[in-house]
Amino acid sequence: ADIRRFGGAAIDCCSVASGRLDAYYEVGVQDWDISAGGLLVREAGGRTLDHRPDGPFVCGSVTIFEELVGRLSLAD
Repeated sequence: ADIRRFGGAAIDCCSVASGRLDAYYEVGVQDWDISAGGLLVREAGGRTLDHRPDGPFVCGSVTIFEELVGRLSLAD
């Protein structure tokens, strides 16, 4: 496993949607930072965690999403 940052949240979400990254996690993003990217992830077959303004945003491929959310203890 490796952790990488490519810049803005939108670029990282696009990287998940395209399969370049398995997942993306960040705390402190605003809705406008992840709305379009999150939609791209979902349309590509990935998953996103419902974003709360004071909480983290997580998106990822279906093969890793549940495990990632569980390990981060973010499940509702």
